[in-house]
Amino acid sequence: MRLIVWLKIQLQSKMMEYGMALAVAAPVREIYGQAYIVMLRMIVFFILLLIVSILIAFSVGKRITRRLAKIADVAHQVGQGKINIKLPIWANDEIGELCRVLNDTSDKIHDSMEEMHNLTYHDALTGLYNRLGMKKYIKEWFESNADKPAALVSLDLDDFKFTNDIYGHTIGDIALKTLAKLLLEHFADKAFVGRNGGDEFVVFLYDTTKYEAWKKLPALVN
Repeated sequence: MRLIVWLKIQLQSKMMEYGMALAVAAPVREIYGQAYIVMLRMIVFFILLLIVSILIAFSVGKRITRRLAKIADVAHQVGQGKINIKLPIWANDEIGELCRVLNDTSDKIHDSMEEMHNLTYHDALTGLYNRLGMKKYIKEWFESNADKPAALVSLDLDDFKFTNDIYGHTIGDIALKTLAKLLLEHFADKAFVGRNGGDEFVVFLYDTTKYEAWKKLPALVN
């Protein structure tokens, strides 16, 4: 035993003397087994990473698709005239900017439609209903209240042409506005007040009998 130990020491000394190193060689099968295990772990890691990436991409894509579908639906409704719909601003990204643009566009369309409606059915000078507006609202009232009484009063300003000729159209316009204001104040309840044109005005008294209408007229004339 001592001889073997002495030989090992001598062998190591000689190898160190000639710049050689003593190495222990592991079996090839063991090395391959360890490499296989390391490779298998790396493959499993990359597979898990790929699955997580796919799930994240799917979740984000589904959320974006849902938001775009909502935007498309609102845009379609706005195109059909439903302009009071608002989109929530989900985030400060491209989709959020698209929502802001669509909301701003909806507001502008709403304002334009209100202005167009006002110009179509109201008199520009007095703000009363014009002839088209009176026809529209009287027709709508009768469609819902065919069995109820109503009265129609037509009136104008005396010698209005003389006022225009003597004092000018500016004074004439003031006279028309003043009469419009008086009519609105006098027939405040249950009435549509309109201007047919020139100095001609009309008052539609709904839920009012002809006798009730006659009672209102003297107070206006006086």
